[in-house]
Amino acid sequence: MSETIVWVVVGTLGFLAAIVFLFYLYCVGTYSKVIDRIFAEKPMLFADRGTPIPGAQTVTVRTSDGRRIEGSLLLTKRPTPLATILFLHEYGSDRWMAGPYAGYLLEAGYDLLAIDFCSCGESDSIAGYEPLQWPTEFELEDARSAIRYLKADCRTPDRLGLFGISKGGGVALCLASEEPAVKAIVTDGAFPVHDMVVYYSMKWIEIYSTSRFIYSYLPRWFYSGIVLFALHRVERRKHVRYLSVETAVKRRSQGSLLMIHGKNDNYIKQEVVERLFDSARVEKELWIVPKAKHNRCLEREGKNYQTRVVSFLAKTFDDATLATPRKN
Repeated sequence: MSETIVWVVVGTLGFLAAIVFLFYLYCVGTYSKVIDRIFAEKPMLFADRGTPIPGAQTVTVRTSDGRRIEGSLLLTKRPTPLATILFLHEYGSDRWMAGPYAGYLLEAGYDLLAIDFCSCGESDSIAGYEPLQWPTEFELEDARSAIRYLKADCRTPDRLGLFGISKGGGVALCLASEEPAVKAIVTDGAFPVHDMVVYYSMKWIEIYSTSRFIYSYLPRWFYSGIVLFALHRVERRKHVRYLSVETAVKRRSQGSLLMIHGKNDNYIKQEVVERLFDSARVEKELWIVPKAKHNRCLEREGKNYQTRVVSFLAKTFDDATLATPRKN
């Protein structure tokens, strides 16, 4: 009798597992199409493009596969710079968007190198690759090449920092996880690829799903699995590899991190950024800027933004006397 009960229980559990598995396959097949749209559509975002900065020295670096990456090097008037900062631009922009950020950093004693990512500005394009807002291995390789150049030729090869805006912030977080020479990272509007897509999938499913059960009761990990499947499918189709910003942040255990985010960011919700920040294992600060939209924190805060960034860098690079930019 007891043996019969065992087989009934095992059979029932097996049947339920099969139902769950078939339901999961149905969700993957149906709702991964929604995720495809997330990766295919361009955001309604107008990125800043600056103008050439007077005094900038043109720098050309080569990636490991021979692509040409154009950059501009700006040198502080300080005889011995505190550090050198690699600036990584946002989606749809180029290296000249560094202009509003460069002035106060140079004044505070930092050299700065800004680069054009592949298929942007004056850097070489990659056949078949259209840069969108999602950071990929291509942009990471561009940044690696710039770091290799700085370690070989800049004035502070063992004192490097990263400053990334939005997509460039994700690239910065990934680069820092593999580069010990990077001591400090500043990001503004950075976001994790996987968690970002999970968040939007959970929101969009309310529009596309015909079943309230789908979006009311399924746990987050269920969506996460669907996103991973869809993500790999998009990667194969587009011949790219999207960066796992979340994994990179968890892997880094040295240096310092300042994450800046606009409270009124309509693209990247605060809860997504806080989740990423909480996973970081380094000395860290999160600054949520009131009323600021995506990539508009400097515009909103002005001198306060400059002071906050320079103070953070000064703590890392051991020169508190330069913590405040000089007032004009």
